[in-house]
Amino acid sequence: MDCINRLKAMFDTISALERNNDNMARINQEAQRMIRVLTILRVYIADCDEAYSDERAILPLYRHVAIGNLSTQC
Repeated sequence: MDCINRLKAMFDTISALERNNDNMARINQEAQRMIRVLTILRVYIADCDEAYSDERAILPLYRHVAIGNLSTQC
């Protein structure tokens, strides 16, 4: 959640700077910060995705039942 809060704050800063037509260098600096946070978030999600890929391979019971019902009706 901390990443999301940081991204929101940075987005608000960029929006305010754009509305006021302020310094382009400052807008680029905030955009670079957002890119860094998004990159870290992407790496974290990829790591978690790799760590729990076996659990995703097994369908939850409710999906299995729903798919089973569909296949028996055809």
